[in-house]
Formats: sequence, structure tokens, C-alpha cells
Amino acid sequence: MGRFFVTSAFVYKKLRPTEKIPYKKLIVITGTIVLLQIILIKVFYFLSVIVGYYSPDFPKSVLLYLVPFAVASILGVLLVGFKYSISISLITVILASITVDNSLRFMVFIYSFLDSAVASVYLVGNRNRGGIVKVGFIISLINVVLILIFYMLQSNNLFNTVTLISIGLGALNGILTAIIISGILPIFEWLFDIATNVKLVELGNLNHPLLKELAIKAPGTYHHSIVVSSLSEAACQAIGANSLLAKVGSYYHDIGKVRKPTYFIENQFDIENPHDRLMPYVSSLIIKNHVKDGVEIGKKYRLGSQIIDIIEQHHGTMIVKYFYDKAKEMGLNPNEEDFRYPGPKPQSKESGIVMLADKVEAATKNLNEPTVTHLKNYVKNLTNEIFLDGQLDESDLSLRELNLIVDSFVNVLIGIFHHRIKYK
Repeated sequence: MGRFFVTSAFVYKKLRPTEKIPYKKLIVITGTIVLLQIILIKVFYFLSVIVGYYSPDFPKSVLLYLVPFAVASILGVLLVGFKYSISISLITVILASITVDNSLRFMVFIYSFLDSAVASVYLVGNRNRGGIVKVGFIISLINVVLILIFYMLQSNNLFNTVTLISIGLGALNGILTAIIISGILPIFEWLFDIATNVKLVELGNLNHPLLKELAIKAPGTYHHSIVVSSLSEAACQAIGANSLLAKVGSYYHDIGKVRKPTYFIENQFDIENPHDRLMPYVSSLIIKNHVKDGVEIGKKYRLGSQIIDIIEQHHGTMIVKYFYDKAKEMGLNPNEEDFRYPGPKPQSKESGIVMLADKVEAATKNLNEPTVTHLKNYVKNLTNEIFLDGQLDESDLSLRELNLIVDSFVNVLIGIFHHRIKYK
């Protein structure tokens, strides 16, 4: 096990600047993936030894064509990211090469390296269940071509039993890899509390029980969340952030409101505002609690740490201004800290964007026949207000990115308000 954790530490140091995963978690993920890959290699290598023992004339290397060498790289790209996947692929390829006999090392190195590299590259833009199936067929195709090349270099007779069996096992390899990944990926997601793109696609289904509950109990909040998701997705695409994470996180960012929906103005349809009978401190506490309630619900439904982070951070430490101002008007001499959300502030670009989109959607929905210029200035002022309040200090968003975000928000809002927009 020492080798696994040394390897994990090396990968962590190399990739820490680009992969936002806690130190201990990354080490455990790496150790687990490497261990799993080595176990798979050992099992198939042991089977090849048994085959070689009972059938001395049958090359034991044949069964190695069935080894799912790409499992580590696929798990790496799905759970963490592309750079991590390439690094862990190199590690497992080297370990795979030294695990087998000297005569088989070159073949295993080439075979496993190509499978792993192609899988990592392909899945960068296809991190979904369909992508897993497709990459399995791609691996099968690569294996067949490689095996034919291997046998062409060794012999002129390609049409024999050993060659055909080797080709069949190579083709089966990709299918076996896809089956293994499909089976163990949910376990890794659950074990390490990671919402992969595969899981995000599932959570983004509007028929998810939580979203259906939100639509029924808090229809105004549901509609608000859909618009926020469109704003967030467009903004992430503009700056190269994870648009799927922001989109799905937006769906769930206000999920805590299902517990007290009528205390939020977007859900008050022809009813008395319950806050009219409450003191500002109490109203502020109820409003702030939707974040805590959302985190609890998110954990109960195992939405994953990335989604829960967005829920927890989408208000940062902003002040509940309406009730703070109301308390001042009532002469209660309020303490500003009592009216601020507990935080933390957004810790990622995606969380920061959802915060901005949430604020912009809520503030612009009541604009009356805005011009494009007015809309852009209004959105820019809202963004500057949040920026100057220090809410984006820990999100890694740059000023250039904020300008791109504002432009993307305006483009989406023009589409929403197109029937009311004045262009002159």
C-alpha cells in the first residue's frame, strides 16, 4: 500500500493547482484506482498463467488482451479530470508493464497505453453514460488493429486459431471495460461523494423527485431556478467553466425553500405575506434558513459535494437587505451581522456564477420595458455591488471573466424580455 500512497502524493502535487479536490480525498481516490487496476491486471495475468500451465502450446499472452487496462484512466477523467487521468494512466501503464514477464512488457505497455490515452481523450467531451459505451467500442476497435499489427510483425500467417481468439478477446476487452465502469462508477461517486458529469446529467433530469417536489410546493422558486440555470450555463460557457455543474446546481440552489415556500415572495400568489406579522429578525432568520435546509436536503438525497457547495455558497455572506432596512426603519438599531447569511463565500467559479445569476434574475424580473443599454448597465451594477461586497474574493473569477459573464447574462435576458425590450 505504501507504493499507492506515494504515487497518490506525487499526482496530487502535480495536479493540485488545477484540480479542486481536497488533499486527503485525492490521495485516497488515487490509491483506490491504482489498487483496483493492479488487482484487475493480477487476476487476468494469473488466469493466463493457469491457461499456460494446462495448455503449454497455447500462448499465455493471449488472455492479457482481455485485461481492461483503461479502467484507471476512465475513472480518473470521470471523477477528477483530464490531466489527472493522463497522469494516473501513465502510472498504471508502468505498473502493468512491470507486473508481467519481461517478454510481454513491451506488448502490454503499448496495448495498455493506447487504450488508456484514447479513453481519456475521448471522454473529455463525452463524460456521460453514452460516452462510456462508445469509448468501449472504440477501445475494442483499437485493440483489434493492434493485435493484427502484433501478429503481422511476428508471423505471416494471420489466419489461425490463436490469432482469431486474440482478436475476439481484444474486441471483448472494450465491452468488458464499459461494463466494469458502468458498474463501479456509482460506487466511486457514493464512496467519494463526487457528482461526475454522468451523475450531473441524471440530476439534471427535471423529473427528479426533488425537482418535481419543488415545482409542486414552490412553483415560483422552480421557475426562478430554471431561469437561473439558463443564465449560469451561458456564463460558464462564456468563460470556459463547468456549465453542466452550474446548470444543475442552479436547479437545486433554492431547494431548501420547499420547507417554507410561502415565506418567499415568488411563491406568494393571492395570499397574505406571512412576514407582515413577524419581526425583521425572525423574518431574516427564516429567509437565511433556506440555505441550511437546502444543504440538509441535498445531503439526504446525496446530490454530491459540488451541488451542495453551490447550495451553501450561493448567498455567501450577503445581507438580507430588505429586512435589515425594515429593522432600521423600525428604530431597532440592528446589528448588520445578524442579517447576513452564514456563508461561506463562493469557493469556485461555478458557485460564484450561480450567486450572480440568482441575484440578477431576482432583480431584473420586474424591470418595465428596459432598453438593452439600461439592462446591461443594471446587470453590471448588480455584479459590481456583489464584487465590491467581497463575495467573489474566493471564487477565482477575474475582472475580465466578470465582464464576459455580464455580457452573457444580458444576451439571455434579451431573449427573455424580447417582447418588452426597447432597442433605441
